[in-house]
Amino acid sequence: MRALQAHLVPQLLGFFAACSSNGNRTEYLVTLDAGTTLQDIVSLRLSTIVRTRPIDPLELVQAVFRPKVLKAFYALHDAGYERTNWNDLSSIAIAHDRAVFLSIADARPHECKRLY
Repeated sequence: MRALQAHLVPQLLGFFAACSSNGNRTEYLVTLDAGTTLQDIVSLRLSTIVRTRPIDPLELVQAVFRPKVLKAFYALHDAGYERTNWNDLSSIAIAHDRAVFLSIADARPHECKRLY
């Protein structure tokens, strides 16, 4: 997965852990800015659209960002991984005209049959 940093996942700058005075441990992953989540983009667009009918948030994603998101999923797939939670809009961001996965906790190794 390290090879995917700064391309499909945010670049990792560091990992820090701290213990509070009551003994609770808090851990931090520090990454470069990965852009705006699709969830935030959809919320913003829905708030600015004059609606004559109910709008499905995924409809907006498909119309505007589908090519970028699909390209990212194909690249992840070609790298040997697949995601099971593909419709979580809060785990995908758009940065510099490309999609970035903010969370790949659900990614599993995958042998791509279309590459053979």
